[in-house]
Amino acid sequence: MSGVQEGFSSFDERPKSYQKCTAQYKWSHEMEEICDTDNPLFKKYATVEDPVPDRISLHSTIPIPTPDEPPDSILDTLKSWLNQSLWKYFRCDGDSRWIRTALLCGDLKLVHDGSYMQKLNPNICSAAFILKCNRTGKEAIGTLVEESKEADNYRAEALGAIGGILVIMAATQCPMKYKPCQAFWDNMGIVKHASRHNSPIGEKQVHADVISLIKQYIRDSNCPISYEHVYGHLDDILQWDQLSETQKLNVRMDALAKRALMAAITNRDFITSIFPFEHIVMKCGGQKNHSSPTKAIYRWWGCNTARRLFYCKDIVKAQYFDYIYWDGMDHLMNKKFPRMFCNFLTKHVSRCNGSNYFMSKWDNTIKNICPACGNTHGRDSRGRMGETTEHIVKCRDQGRTEMYHASVRKVTDWMEEHHTDPVIIELVSA
Repeated sequence: MSGVQEGFSSFDERPKSYQKCTAQYKWSHEMEEICDTDNPLFKKYATVEDPVPDRISLHSTIPIPTPDEPPDSILDTLKSWLNQSLWKYFRCDGDSRWIRTALLCGDLKLVHDGSYMQKLNPNICSAAFILKCNRTGKEAIGTLVEESKEADNYRAEALGAIGGILVIMAATQCPMKYKPCQAFWDNMGIVKHASRHNSPIGEKQVHADVISLIKQYIRDSNCPISYEHVYGHLDDILQWDQLSETQKLNVRMDALAKRALMAAITNRDFITSIFPFEHIVMKCGGQKNHSSPTKAIYRWWGCNTARRLFYCKDIVKAQYFDYIYWDGMDHLMNKKFPRMFCNFLTKHVSRCNGSNYFMSKWDNTIKNICPACGNTHGRDSRGRMGETTEHIVKCRDQGRTEMYHASVRKVTDWMEEHHTDPVIIELVSA
């Protein structure tokens, strides 16, 4: 802004507004040169009004913002994240800074394993993970135990992956040139998903919540992670000194995961299944969905429909519906009973079977008469006449009566073979 421009012979001959703008620019330009925000003397930004030579009118101030620096301690970073139940049983040698150093030098190794004991408790699975520095031998170890209806071996392995990768993410909050971390898992499914972290997962993918998180964490991590498969349970066939260092770590994590599972069952101490940085959490009926959204919605909708149907038909009161062991019924109907028997049972329980009582309602040529005993007037407990579901069971016809007693004998014989309480057998056969 030096010199005389735009036809004015001197600065003082210019319009007052022009002089004001020029003075403001000159003042602000000079202040930028002398004000270094790194200088501790300068703590605030300021705005001024109508600057004139040798005078400044202060208008307002604001503290100079300083960027939030990530915690120097990895443990502090983990504590600042959502869901602290994940780190309740996480232990680390030293002050945890060695993890970042090991990643910078390429000396860190991640190994984990899971445990699932269906006979002990089918709704609980556990995982243990270890991060070890190959150079110093320092270790960071953690365990996770989750209670879920979706629990199995596969989910246990995925939980171990989540725990280990989250620690790596906490250690690499500051962008640096980290060398790849080697990760070893004995589940090929997890290895394949982790190796293809940019590929989408299918709608029917089991444990989609944790599988998608593994992929997301890998993409977001500042440290590349390479994945390799290690065979598990090699201690069953090899001596301890015959195992490699990685195989020994896998055996250790397998044993630790088992101990953590049994301790959690005893103490009822489980993690909360809400994980850090989850972009989407889907719930049906207040429960977090772990797998196919379509299946979850269908099941939730079917449950509500069945509750209303059973209430309307006076089969089960609405307040008692959730006390029924529906998971056990689902197991029996889909895995134990023949399909045609399931159809028969469903029709009778829902009271819409092909008896003459129901068929006569949609076909006028069918008469509501029991073909065995000719019953047309006897009423059942609901006041209905004819061949109802209840009448078929209680029909006094000789053939149907013999069939009923034969069925009861089969049930009581099975109960006796399996040492059922005699009182229950007597109630069934009465």
